[in-house]
Amino acid sequence: MIPKSQIVLAAALLLAGVVSAFADRIDPYFALIISNIGINVILAVSLNLINGYTGQFSLGHAGFMAVGAYTAAAITMFGASKFAPGLTQGAGIHALFPLALVGGGLAAALAGVLVGAPSLRLKGDYLAIVRSEEHTSELQSLAYLVCRLLLEKK
Repeated sequence: MIPKSQIVLAAALLLAGVVSAFADRIDPYFALIISNIGINVILAVSLNLINGYTGQFSLGHAGFMAVGAYTAAAITMFGASKFAPGLTQGAGIHALFPLALVGGGLAAALAGVLVGAPSLRLKGDYLAIVRSEEHTSELQSLAYLVCRLLLEKK
């Protein structure tokens, strides 16, 4: 028997393929709405991994998604004119999408490592400060922690 999760995944991939096949016939407004729905579904699934399965509350997802989105947009818009001048017009710019997708993912992962690596050595109250994200974002917690550690050293 095939697990329900695999059936849902196959149905979602099939639906994405059908939408892609008929993208030129879909109104641009509805295509934008479908795209935004897909992006937010991916974000909701990633939040479910942290909040749903582990019970931890995290506000950092939006920040890392923003880093990846900005990097992907920068690769697509600015990188095309420098590295592939012929791809800056029309449908040719879509050829940069795989590069932008990988670049955005790597940039978000790097931002996650930069934020997460210092917290691996923390203990006690400082770990609680980093983990208490109910009222502050992860980057604010990290900035507070760095300032606190610098002031304590003197």
